[in-house]
Amino acid sequence: MKRFWLSCIAVPLFVVIVSLCGPAQLVALDSITCGEQTHTVYGWFRNNLGFFTELDNGSDLASNRTWARGYLDSRFSDNLSLWLATQVVYEPEYDVEKGLEDHGDYHEYDRFEDVVRELYFDYKFNKSHSLRVGRQIVIWGEALTQRVGDVIHPEDTRFAFAFANLEDTRIPQWIVKGTHDFAALGSSVEWLVMPNWVDEEYRVNRAGAPGQQRFAIPAGDNPAHAPGPIWRGIMQHIVPGHVYEELPDDSLEDLRFGFKTSTFLGGAEFGVSYFHTQNYNPFFFNTPVYATIPDGAGPGVDLHVRDYILKYPDMDIIGAYTNWDLPLGLLRAEAIYVPNNSFHDTSSPIGVSEGSYVKYMLAWDLNGYFYFDWHKSAPFDITIEHVGEWVPDADDLKFVIYDTDLESYKPAIGCRLSTNWFYNVLATEVIFSYAFGNETSGLFMPVVKWTPSWNNDMFSAELRYIGLFGEDNHEDLGMFKDKDMVVLTTQINF
Repeated sequence: MKRFWLSCIAVPLFVVIVSLCGPAQLVALDSITCGEQTHTVYGWFRNNLGFFTELDNGSDLASNRTWARGYLDSRFSDNLSLWLATQVVYEPEYDVEKGLEDHGDYHEYDRFEDVVRELYFDYKFNKSHSLRVGRQIVIWGEALTQRVGDVIHPEDTRFAFAFANLEDTRIPQWIVKGTHDFAALGSSVEWLVMPNWVDEEYRVNRAGAPGQQRFAIPAGDNPAHAPGPIWRGIMQHIVPGHVYEELPDDSLEDLRFGFKTSTFLGGAEFGVSYFHTQNYNPFFFNTPVYATIPDGAGPGVDLHVRDYILKYPDMDIIGAYTNWDLPLGLLRAEAIYVPNNSFHDTSSPIGVSEGSYVKYMLAWDLNGYFYFDWHKSAPFDITIEHVGEWVPDADDLKFVIYDTDLESYKPAIGCRLSTNWFYNVLATEVIFSYAFGNETSGLFMPVVKWTPSWNNDMFSAELRYIGLFGEDNHEDLGMFKDKDMVVLTTQINF
């Protein structure tokens, strides 16, 4: 027990001590200039210490992640620059994971793609045309808790859920991206090509496996651990044989590519986008039955044996967006239309069918408007957001991997309220999201961040509560509702 508590408090305590004792010069390293070249290095050391508040299976320890990230910004000339982001991460094996196959401590420091998060070159042909080549992150769109137009990157949700830190859940990819500005038209075009040059598992979403403590669906609710055949509604009287996985490869057939336009007119920005990719979540495709065995329930009642193939089908995402600068706040809107999205379908012989899918977002940013006499150091910033999903023909379609009917329309609303106190020494934020439908779910996430002024703001400590709720254990955030947690993040910047 003593070793457990020592492992929990040692790293954050070390971060605090170093910040107190370290010289102020550590906050920002001086840039190195050699002729026309300028090289700047900076980064941070961080620890995330989290505890579950309601989990009744396994240890209360939710997270004890220690990591460091460094950045290099090199300007070789007015036309050529290099950006490098490196990191190392370590997490111990949690109690509930001990004894599971392929588990132990979790770390990211022994493979190139783990250590090198971003590495790309920028080349400017002139003021209007540029090219970026390398491992990078491309962001199309902005949202509080759900991504709409931000469709480029798969997600890694094994750490702290996607909504806790959207930046760190994006999986960087090797991309060739070009940007072309047409000043006379007030427009620009951005295009990209993604050849899938990362390891196979990084080409799709990554999530915690059943039995893991690290933000996976609780083992008792996962169909792989449920009695009887998995997917009871889709696979009734079916015994699964083997399950094979076909991940996207790095061939021309699975090449990902797209473009996005931007136009400014009369105080508004708007544009369209297109992206061809594969679904980042898998779908179970049925294969023909190859054996039949009696199930003992009575004469004529048999079980059929078949294999299943996990596939990531192609999809085309057509998008549109606009940002309107209004007299009171900023109005943002995003929408995507997928004509060939994949769904689990009980009426299909292969268990999967294609259909249309629409997702949209309307948001209103009220930043810098609400000052009060009793709090003159900073405004209260408010963002109100509405997200909706629409499946025109949802008959016989199922939600994710459970025997839960897919709703034709599912709206959600979110809100963020934030401000800072004592001239940014203390920052507070609260995010609330509520998803409507047959079964409701949502989250409540207050945050308090302390950045003391000593040592040039090199140290910060953030306390975050992630509260989840849901009526259905098999749908949306209800799948994770037993994993409410409190997370303390301590960080030193250099």
